[in-house]
Amino acid sequence: MARLTPKRRRFVEEYLTDMDAANAARRAGYSDRTAPQIGYQLLQDDEVKQLIEEGLRARRFRLQMQADEVIERLTTIARAQTTDYVSWGEGQGVRLRDSDLLTAEQSYCVSEVRQTEQGLRFKLEDRVAALRDLGRHLGLFTDRTEHTFPQGLPVTPEQAAQARREVEEYRRQRLQGTHANGHERNGTARPR
Repeated sequence: MARLTPKRRRFVEEYLTDMDAANAARRAGYSDRTAPQIGYQLLQDDEVKQLIEEGLRARRFRLQMQADEVIERLTTIARAQTTDYVSWGEGQGVRLRDSDLLTAEQSYCVSEVRQTEQGLRFKLEDRVAALRDLGRHLGLFTDRTEHTFPQGLPVTPEQAAQARREVEEYRRQRLQGTHANGHERNGTARPR
């Protein structure tokens, strides 16, 4: 495989920021006039497609790591115990635990601590909302819509979103006068 030019590599980097071929071409240094056609043509190039797929794979890996962190935090919030933060008893009143003694996980469960004229206000993050979000993630609730391909195969939300982006890109190109083969109606534009 031949090496991509710096301009084409820049296109790949820019395309991965917003998945907009025309804007990526502009930011990579192609002219405003030809950017939509060049962007489309570059997306057809095997080397460009391979680099984009590698970038998307790396992004999916990074996002999975972030998704795992979100699930961990939601789980911690859902399991938070008031007695980890506050103590009370007969004749003792209500006492907050010293914030220096809280773990990092416990501290992000705290939504609010405020001294008011009426006294102290303390609030944990919404545990019921965290449980609801976790339940949705685990598929415990049936209030979701499942998309399918015409062949009846299930479609992930990411695949459905990608399909919507591709349809919008196709429509945008058609409105800008680009045929499905990537050429202008009145001539051919080739990427440099």
